[in-house]
Amino acid sequence: YQPLSSSIEYTEVITREHFPLTDDDDDEEQGFSPEEIFTKEEQRSSFKQVISQFLSDSPRVDNNGNFYRVDPKNKKNRIMLRPDQVSKFRHENPIHLQSVLTQPPEERAKLLRPRFGCWSKDKKERARNIFLTADVKFLPHCMELYHGDVLREDKRFHKGSGVLLCCPSCGSNDHVYPQTKSSVSDEKCIPTINGKDCIIVPVGFQYQCMNEQCRIKTTKDGKVTKMKKGKHFSSWMTNVIDMLPSELRLLYGGGGQLYTSSYSHDLADHLLNSHATFAETAKVMKQAFKEKAFLAEMAYLNFVRRETNLSKLQQHAAKEQEDDGDDNDDNEEEDIWPKWKHVPVSKTPMSPLNPRLLIEMFEDAYKKIAPFIRERFLHQIPGSHASGDATFKSAKLSTSQGEGCIYLVLGALGNIVRAWVLPSEHDDYLLPALRKWAVNLKLLPSSKNPKITAFDELQNWCDDNCCRKLKDPSQHPLISIFGLTSCLKKDGFHLIDYCGTNTNQQPEERAQYTRELGQAIRPRCEEDVTLVINYLLDSMRCSTQTEATRLALTPYYSHHIRRRGPPGHVVAPLLEAIRDRYEKKRKSYEEHKGPTPLFKKSSKKVLDNAIVHVRKGCLEYAGSMEENYNVLPQKAVQPSKIAPPPSYTKKGETSKNESQHRLMNILTHERARCRPSLCQALFMLQIFRVNERVSIKHGLTQGGVVEFWKLLALKEKYDEIGQSPPSYLNNKANFPSSVGLEPEAI
Repeated sequence: YQPLSSSIEYTEVITREHFPLTDDDDDEEQGFSPEEIFTKEEQRSSFKQVISQFLSDSPRVDNNGNFYRVDPKNKKNRIMLRPDQVSKFRHENPIHLQSVLTQPPEERAKLLRPRFGCWSKDKKERARNIFLTADVKFLPHCMELYHGDVLREDKRFHKGSGVLLCCPSCGSNDHVYPQTKSSVSDEKCIPTINGKDCIIVPVGFQYQCMNEQCRIKTTKDGKVTKMKKGKHFSSWMTNVIDMLPSELRLLYGGGGQLYTSSYSHDLADHLLNSHATFAETAKVMKQAFKEKAFLAEMAYLNFVRRETNLSKLQQHAAKEQEDDGDDNDDNEEEDIWPKWKHVPVSKTPMSPLNPRLLIEMFEDAYKKIAPFIRERFLHQIPGSHASGDATFKSAKLSTSQGEGCIYLVLGALGNIVRAWVLPSEHDDYLLPALRKWAVNLKLLPSSKNPKITAFDELQNWCDDNCCRKLKDPSQHPLISIFGLTSCLKKDGFHLIDYCGTNTNQQPEERAQYTRELGQAIRPRCEEDVTLVINYLLDSMRCSTQTEATRLALTPYYSHHIRRRGPPGHVVAPLLEAIRDRYEKKRKSYEEHKGPTPLFKKSSKKVLDNAIVHVRKGCLEYAGSMEENYNVLPQKAVQPSKIAPPPSYTKKGETSKNESQHRLMNILTHERARCRPSLCQALFMLQIFRVNERVSIKHGLTQGGVVEFWKLLALKEKYDEIGQSPPSYLNNKANFPSSVGLEPEAI
């Protein structure tokens, strides 16, 4: 992998036309006549009207960096503006398009009302289009006007007495000439950017670069020609935004309103963090689209009714003055307003997105953060404990052949440190991947002691297969690969679950049976139970000792109570007593032909097999109880309140792997078959979210997918001004480097 700083690229703005539209898009507009459809051309024409209105009132910049206005009487004349006039305009319009678009559509439509006479046909259609495009947001890119102070700090943008944008091809503004026309001279040139709840239309001016380098054009045939008009570019193009200072790049680029593509930042954030399927997301967006269309139509009809009544009153008043009170309604002209038009549900800029478009946008957004996620993932270290387990259900839906497994390795904190897609869990496929990972662990420092490596810190491993029925558990291959100090351990949860499922369907008796097994294999720490009981009594949550004892043993307080891992010679007699008691019941029921017992004939064999592993030491803790638990940081408590007991999490048990398997199965739920690239993106995002939650839970870091872009922009800004950035910007956990690490198949 390349270093993180060089892996970020800003691409050209991709409009919706770049994404393929399928023929199976849902067209529910078939019930409307062609005259009732708000076509793509009409939508772009209405966009152009609003943009032209704003740009005509906005000061423009010339090729010397000076601001001017176009003379309304003679458009060829320019009225130059003084610096105080430009500052006044900035002060009066601190928010782009505040005077045009922040008002409700009714107020904006009233601005078109004629002072005298009736509404013209053109103004009626413009008023209707205002209601049709009420949810469209226009984002101007007038950098010289609103952010001239920031551009003036960079010498690249100096031009004459002011500032001017640079050409994205040659990187200079020496030969750049602003055009008198805007970037929306043609409706087809208007890009549309999809937001979560709206459509965003970028607004900007057009520029022309007459540099000799930019005028050279190579045709498809390989011929080199020279353009007469030079290279044209607009201020909203992403390669122009890429050249801006980091502060403005954050505002207009990846971390701001736009996300350097055909979708906005909020839509990308929603797609990257949502657990819903793309079909469900498209359905919700389509329902919101229909609701907004209904409200817009109702608002337009109310506006028409009010304007029609107002016109009638004006006509009556005018006739009373002309006819001296003679009221004659026979000659009144009927005030006809244009009918409402319906936005199609597909294939237009304002239409809601279909699932296939959402998938394309999701994959495009993931590509931008994939280097950052890979860097974070490669630097995950297990700590002193690790647990490995495979899931087969997700692999059946995500792999091309529908077979194989996804093998996850979790660390001591519960973070996912490795994930492999393997043909099977066999040693021929698993051991080579583990050996390659062991090489990388020798290059990473330990989390607690920087003097040793993460390879030396790893001492214990938990696996469902534990000793693999070897006579000498120390001959396990993982012990030689990682240099473990103890044999592989088995999770108590899996042993209890395996023994419980191999019984008859007796819910109450099975629950009692599993509780007895759990208390024998993992007895509660009595000191922790006493602490919880005293806390419940001192905080007045319970009034009696009996009530506090009952409440302390509920699952609500289980994270405050640790469990012990006694040695095998202590646990084995307890399990044998439980086995003999239930086996005796089974034989008694069979002799007297009583009700169905809990034990099957195979239940005793299953429990005997578990006792063999217990005697080998596969279920006892490696080290003391304190070494097998993490202590979570406690929240601040007011002095008047009593602090609760410490909270704990278990290190290295495969029960945490099972919870991660369930989350991954949810990602592929209701998806008949996912292509591998999409599944990889879904799984890697899920792994990233899990690791971020674990880091925040243990007080190690506070970050996320979106936070990364902000941190990177701030760090570049400090580097530009020559100041040392704060400590949190130099944190290696936020900006890790994979130099020296061997890339693995993830």
